Amino acid sequence: MHTRIKQIRKMKKLSQEEFGEKINVSCGLISAYERNDRAPTERAIADICREFNVNEEWLRSGTGEMFRKMTEQDLIKQKIDNQLKDGDEFTKNVLYQIASLTPEEWKAIEEFIYKIKK
Repeated sequence: MHTRIKQIRKMKKLSQEEFGEKINVSCGLISAYERNDRAPTERAIADICREFNVNEEWLRSGTGEMFRKMTEQDLIKQKIDNQLKDGDEFTKNVLYQIASLTPEEWKAIEEFIYKIKK
């Protein structure tokens, strides 16, 4: 698994420190994983798979595709998660307000958008 972790990191063009930040572990621990001095915890494996869209079977055994195929819902969730993590307060507030809309409010927005498109 250690070579596959390094392969992911290199493919994403991240330093060990940057890679570690994304999964909330130290760069020293990433170095230990890559040297095969320490095995990643189940949590670290799950975080790598989630953060980098890696197929867990591939990470553990090297079989299958490196990356999971992302559904449209996965892509939307990833974009929203990135905005919540990296966005400013205005962006977070807009997302919160959108998520709080009622079905009637969504319908009104839909009608408004179709009107301005014409």
